[in-house]
Amino acid sequence: RTPLTGILIAEKSEGLIESTGLAPDIFSIKRFRKDLITTRLDRKNRQIHYQGNATPSSLEGGEQDRLSVVWQLLSLARTIPTKFSLGSKHKLLVVGPHDSDTWMFEIKKTQRIQTGLGEVDAIPINRLASENPDAQSMEIWLAPSLDWYPVKIRISEKNGDYVEQSLEKIEKK
Repeated sequence: RTPLTGILIAEKSEGLIESTGLAPDIFSIKRFRKDLITTRLDRKNRQIHYQGNATPSSLEGGEQDRLSVVWQLLSLARTIPTKFSLGSKHKLLVVGPHDSDTWMFEIKKTQRIQTGLGEVDAIPINRLASENPDAQSMEIWLAPSLDWYPVKIRISEKNGDYVEQSLEKIEKK
C-alpha cells in the first residue's frame, strides 16, 4: 500500500494444514490496475489450474504458493529446527499466477536485526538464483526466540525495485 496509489498488490492463500504442512487450495493475486488472477490446486484430481491456461499442470503434493511458502518454511523450522543449520538447503515447488517453479532456499549465518520489537537474532533464508531470468529474489529472516516468526521479508525484482516488510508487534490471543 502506498499513500498515493493505495494497494499495489494484494495476495491471498487459502487451504488446509496436513501432516506435511500447509496445503494451499487457492492462490489469488491482484495487482494495481490489473485483474484478479486465481490459481487453483485441485487435490482430488491432482492438477494445478492456472487462470486462462487451458493445460493444467500435475499436482505432486507438497506444493506451496508464493504466499504460503514463508509459512511453510516457518512450520518446517518449528518442527525440525536442526534442519535449519548454516548452509542447509530446502527445495519447494512454488505455484504462482501463471506457472510453477522450484525454489531453492539456503540458510545463512544468524544476524542481529532491528525490528519493531527491538533487536533480535534472526536466521536469514535466501532464495537462490533461478534459471528463470525474471525470477524475483526473496530473503526471509526467521527469529527462533520469537517462535520462528518471520521478522523481516524482502522481495526484490531484477530491476532493483523491492518490497520489504518488518515485524512491528506480536499479539497473542
